[in-house]
Amino acid sequence: MRKLGLRRHGDKDHNTLKNRIGDGGMDAARKLGDREYDNDTNLKLTHLFFHEEVRTVETALAFLSGYGTNGVKVHPAVPGMGNSTLFGEMITDPVRALVPEKGNFLAVLEVHGVEKVRAWCEGYFLPAVRRMFDAMDNNEWGISFSHSPTVEMIAFALADYNIKAMPDEFKSFASLEGVILQMDDDNITVVGKATLLLKKE
Repeated sequence: MRKLGLRRHGDKDHNTLKNRIGDGGMDAARKLGDREYDNDTNLKLTHLFFHEEVRTVETALAFLSGYGTNGVKVHPAVPGMGNSTLFGEMITDPVRALVPEKGNFLAVLEVHGVEKVRAWCEGYFLPAVRRMFDAMDNNEWGISFSHSPTVEMIAFALADYNIKAMPDEFKSFASLEGVILQMDDDNITVVGKATLLLKKE
């Protein structure tokens, strides 16, 4: 058994630096680091993953400043969880128009359709998740900072692309929220929501 907490990056700075996280996002990630552990198994965090966009790196650094580095392997950037080219294809003007009402994931799904979302998941996101799990050993726990709607799309894929089988709480994540994934043998499932309420022993 291996577990992976798949979370959004910290809040963006909407005032000064485009596509970077701001003071609020940094502070929240530090506080998350001070509280994070696996409630179900009490495993200590062993792996930290970030991705191609700089805001995932910034969030990972802030998280580590709260958690500490003892026993945590920090991996090189993992490709496949989203970059500016892919997000440019995904977040079109029609999607942006729907986001205030529906949120990132449901807006993308409505505009692009299930088959396009499936292609993104199977071409990019699910292979990236597999690479992260492959980097861990049994009974290890990792955390990954990536994006919305990437995290929601992975939950959708693991619900067999059936929106009715996907819990509402997995359809829209706030900053630093996401899903907890578990791999048993070769099977990956969603086992819970990654919230901001975990407490470190």
